[in-house]
Amino acid sequence: MPKLTITILNSWYTDVTRGSGTARSINSLIAGLRRRGFGVQLLGAERTSDPHQRRIRFNARLAQQPQLVRGDLVFGFDADGYRWAVRRDRSVPYLVFIKGMRADEARFERGSVKKELLLEAQWERQNCQLADRVVTTSRYLKQQLIRQYGLPADKVTIIPECIALRDWQARPSKPHRTTVGILTVARMYPRKNIELLLRAARSLVRRHRVSFDIVGGGPQWPLIRQRVKQWRLQPYLSLHKEITDQQLRQRYRQADVFCLPSRQEGFGIVFLEAMAAGLPIVALAAGAVPEVVGDAGLLVGNSVRELRAGLECLITDAALRQRLGARAKQRVKRFDERRVFQRYRTLIQRYTP
Repeated sequence: MPKLTITILNSWYTDVTRGSGTARSINSLIAGLRRRGFGVQLLGAERTSDPHQRRIRFNARLAQQPQLVRGDLVFGFDADGYRWAVRRDRSVPYLVFIKGMRADEARFERGSVKKELLLEAQWERQNCQLADRVVTTSRYLKQQLIRQYGLPADKVTIIPECIALRDWQARPSKPHRTTVGILTVARMYPRKNIELLLRAARSLVRRHRVSFDIVGGGPQWPLIRQRVKQWRLQPYLSLHKEITDQQLRQRYRQADVFCLPSRQEGFGIVFLEAMAAGLPIVALAAGAVPEVVGDAGLLVGNSVRELRAGLECLITDAALRQRLGARAKQRVKRFDERRVFQRYRTLIQRYTP
């Protein structure tokens, strides 16, 4: 019996350093499909440092050369495929996966980033409307797709992000230190709210034995570096723009608390990584965060006072850290790759003989 072939349309970065959670998600999906015997054809973009231009050129090429898109099933990611889909062969099912909804992200950005997101949101909306099915990662994003893109509820399927828990089984002992270590991992866009974390840190480092470790580059990297120097946080806080996956996993395992005060998350793979490492979480009760984190963390409001109070609870209460960390290890099991891929298999079977 011939192998079923799935064609992936994706102009986003494939390396996690630049592509962040979206790259990790798409890479995991491709690897998981291949491990389960599916043929996967990946159509990617030209190398360029500007993701917006990558997307424009990639979709123009697909529109000019529609014969490039072959297979039994086609997956488009976010806006990718929006021009090709207008003239596509309707006998081949087309599924669009929304990993980071541009219209929703734009509400929390500004300047040129906001303008680009709003333009891409128009393409993304068209892509969703032309697809046979739209697959997204959370109840929150499904609601936004219905509200902002006008999609009927029965056209949208939720399949959460997943994590290969087998890669997180090792439990090295934490380093002996006199501080409580707080880890943050994020691409530094305004919506990630890293400046709020630094404002909370200014007060906490004066009152407690605490250290902060922040990993990730992004548009606000220069601003965050400036704030760290301006507020004299260098003795208590380390910044890392780019590190390897192995180094990142080690940081999760050595931390005591994970904190990301993002104002908008369509899902948040970093929360799965934190839970897999057994870390209690402090985050804002925003976007999809409550449905991902659940009882594995403390969810607070978008203010320095509330974020500081949430962190202070965990800094001062080792027993609470242990209880929430244990809950995290249990909760993350529902997102294990083996369980989530059963839902992908069911989805694929619905659209193939």
